[in-house]
Amino acid sequence: MLTAFTLELAVGLINADYTAAVVLISFGALCGKLSPMQYLLMALIEAPFSIFNEYIVVKILGVQDLGGSMIIHVFGAVFGLIAGRVLFTKTWRDSEHLGSVYHSDIFTFVATGFLWVFWPSFNAANAFGADARNRSIVNTYTALIGSTITAFVVSSFYNKKENFNVRHLVNAPLAGGVALGACANILLAPFDALAIGKCGFSDTRGVNNLHAMPGIIGVLASAIVLLCYKDGSYPESSRIIQSGRTQSQQALFQLCGLVVTLLLAGVISSNIEHLEFTEMKPTNEKSKLMPSVMLKKANM
Repeated sequence: MLTAFTLELAVGLINADYTAAVVLISFGALCGKLSPMQYLLMALIEAPFSIFNEYIVVKILGVQDLGGSMIIHVFGAVFGLIAGRVLFTKTWRDSEHLGSVYHSDIFTFVATGFLWVFWPSFNAANAFGADARNRSIVNTYTALIGSTITAFVVSSFYNKKENFNVRHLVNAPLAGGVALGACANILLAPFDALAIGKCGFSDTRGVNNLHAMPGIIGVLASAIVLLCYKDGSYPESSRIIQSGRTQSQQALFQLCGLVVTLLLAGVISSNIEHLEFTEMKPTNEKSKLMPSVMLKKANM
């Protein structure tokens, strides 16, 4: 039997998972560029501000962002991208290890399949009520289908040999799920979800294209949908429209939440240069953290 403690613990674990996702998204923009201690320090800085941003956007402004298009994807992407720009050095640009290898792309493609299957549960985890939860799952799958089909078409179109580019397909199919985070429970028609999924076709690779742009598209879509749907489309029990607001006012708060997220992530990450960050060590340098046995095997 579920108790209040069980439900509270479950919600706490889900929110902790969301916070971890924010940090991982930021790491994607700085992958291989910092030392382990620097990554740890960055995570310790980013996690509290991510929670603070979520509190402002969700609790104070009352923004609808079930799947975290705003508080997870946009915040994490902007934080990582601006931090990468602030910490950028010439050695990063000239490194021969910036590109991926074939087996890495294949493993990533397999991971994309797992994410594709489980993304609806990510968007629907915090939905209130069975109807909203089911609607979030259906809308997310519909958007994922739209972004997947568009990804294959566009990847083949831009390839001179008319082949599919694996690097396009590992990220682009997930763009629809990212974009649906802010409006998974708001959309009432499957066609709307399909259209939003197709808007993510430009998501070829990278933190910006997979998280930032689809996240912003999702927030804008949530505001547009609230403005287009007739008043009274959502029952009061749905909790989509905050008490005392009209749908137009809720749409305005959606946009305000996006502005707050962009400003907070930008301001915090732009000041990260004041920390004691050093340049990335050459990738062929043996780590001091490796056991001596592993070093001997590496030299054989």
